[in-house]
Formats: sequence, C-alpha cells, structure tokens
Amino acid sequence: MPQGSDEKPVTGGDLRNPSEGHIAVAVASKLKTTPVGPGLHLVATPIGNLADMTIRALATLARADVIACEDTRVTGKLKAAFGIETALTPYHEHNADRAG
Repeated sequence: MPQGSDEKPVTGGDLRNPSEGHIAVAVASKLKTTPVGPGLHLVATPIGNLADMTIRALATLARADVIACEDTRVTGKLKAAFGIETALTPYHEHNADRAG
C-alpha cells in the first residue's frame, strides 16, 4: 500500500468475526456484485484449506436456493466460515434415489 494512501489494508484472520479491512468484508462485498446465472452449478470446494475458495464459488453457494452436498457437517463448516446462509441437503450414494 502506498505511503499516505487512504486505503485500508485487507487482512486475514478470523472469518467468522470480520472487522473493517478484513478479507471477509472484501469478499462479502464482491459476492453481492458477482453475477451468477440460473441453473445447476457444480462447485469444487477445498479439501483442507479454506483460503483456496474462489470468490465465484462463494458467490454461487451464497446465491443458490439449496446446496446439495455429500456431507452436511463438512459443508456446514465451510458455510459458517464464510457466513453463507443457504440451506443444505445431503446427496450421496445412499440417498441418491430418494433425493431426486
């Protein structure tokens, strides 16, 4: 950041409790402006590092009507970390026939 700039640095830290200048605040504002069209969207999620999530993936999850996932416990952690409120529904090999 240039010296004398009025911009505040974007920092990392606790995503569940962001403060001004926090990266989660920057991401949240970007989520509101990232276009996501109607339809079925497949979103790859990181296996071990939440920092690997893309803004487009977060926007897609945040704007979806429902998130179908293999394990709601794991996806629930991802939702909590990024403040995503979209409902989850389990979808895996044991319930695929019933889930539709």
